[in-house]
Amino acid sequence: MMSDPTPDGTGLRGAIPIALILPATVLAFIDLVTGQHALAGPALILVLTFVLVGWRGLKPNARIMLAMSAVVVIGCIAVGVSWAEFQVIASRTMYLPVLVAVMTVLRVAAEGSPMVTGAGHFVVEQPPSRRFGLLAIGSQIFGVLLNVGGFLLLLNIALRTVNATAPNERVREIQTRRVVNAILRGFAPGIYWSPLGVAINLLLPIFPGLTWFGFLPYGLSALAFYLAVSWAFDLLEPRARNVPPAKSGRGRLQDLLGLVLVLVVIAGAAGLAEHFLGVPLRAAILIIVPSYAVLWMLANRGAVSPGASLARMGGETIRLLPRSTSEICVMTASGFVGLALAAMVPASVVEAIVLKA
Repeated sequence: MMSDPTPDGTGLRGAIPIALILPATVLAFIDLVTGQHALAGPALILVLTFVLVGWRGLKPNARIMLAMSAVVVIGCIAVGVSWAEFQVIASRTMYLPVLVAVMTVLRVAAEGSPMVTGAGHFVVEQPPSRRFGLLAIGSQIFGVLLNVGGFLLLLNIALRTVNATAPNERVREIQTRRVVNAILRGFAPGIYWSPLGVAINLLLPIFPGLTWFGFLPYGLSALAFYLAVSWAFDLLEPRARNVPPAKSGRGRLQDLLGLVLVLVVIAGAAGLAEHFLGVPLRAAILIIVPSYAVLWMLANRGAVSPGASLARMGGETIRLLPRSTSEICVMTASGFVGLALAAMVPASVVEAIVLKA
C-alpha cells in the first residue's frame, strides 16, 4: 500500500482503526451476501470515522476528495435522492475501502515470505532479452497481490541492482529507464482482469448479469495485447551493450512460480465460490484473502510458535493499517462521488442524451 505520513499504529490508538474497519468489513460482507443494503450505511459511517481518526495523516488529494463527497451529499439532499437510493450507493461504495484493508493482511504475510524477495530478484536479474517480459509479468503479479506496496518492493529491488552493477552513468541511465518502464507497464494493466483491483470491482456491480469468469477472457486478452505493444516499444529503446546481468544468488524461478500459484489459488477459489456456491465474487474475496494470508504466515513461521506468528501478524496489521488511511479515503470518496452524481441525474436526461447521440 501507499506509504504516507500517518504514524504507525501503536497501543490503544493503533487498535482504533482495527476496531472501526473490522465491523465495517463484516457489515459489507453481509450486505454482499444477503443484499441487505441497510447495513451499508453504518459500514460507511465506520469507514468515515476511520478516516477522520487519521485526519492528520491524510494527503491533500484525500482531503479534497472528502470535501467533494460532502458537497455531493448536499447535492443529493437538494435534488431529493431517496434513502433507498443512498443505501444502494453506500453498498457499492463500501467494498473498495474494505478490500484495501483486507489486502493489508495479505501484505503482512507476503512481506515476511522469502518467496517474495526471491521472485523479485529473479525477474530483475535477467539478461536484457528476457528482462522486460519477466519484469512486466513480475510487476503484474506483485501489483495484483500487494497493490502499490508490491510495485514499490519490486522497483526498489530493481533500482538497487542497477545502481550496484552499472559500470558507468550512461549505462545506469539506460538501464534505469528500461527497468522502470517495464515495471510501470507491467503494473498498469492489472485493471483489465484482477479480481482484487478497483476496475473490476466497480464494473461487476453495475452489470448484475456479468461474472468475473465471464469477463476474464476479455480482460486477459486486453492484458496480453497491452504487454505485447509495450514490449514492442521496449525493443525500440536504446540498450546498454555488453553489460552482463548481476546475479545475487537470491532469485529463483520457483519463487516466481510460487507467487503465480498464490494468485491462481486466491482468484480461482473466489471464482469457484461464485460459480458453484453462488457466493458473490467480491464477498468470497473478503474471506479468502485473509484466510490465505493466515495460512501463508503460518507456513513461513519457521521456529516461531503458531500463536506468536499470528500475534506478530496482528501487530503488523495494526501498525500498517493507519498508513492506508489516505488510500481508503480516496477509494471511498471517489466511488461515492461517481455513484452519487449518477443518481442525481434523472434517467430521462440520460436517455435524451443517448438518443440524441
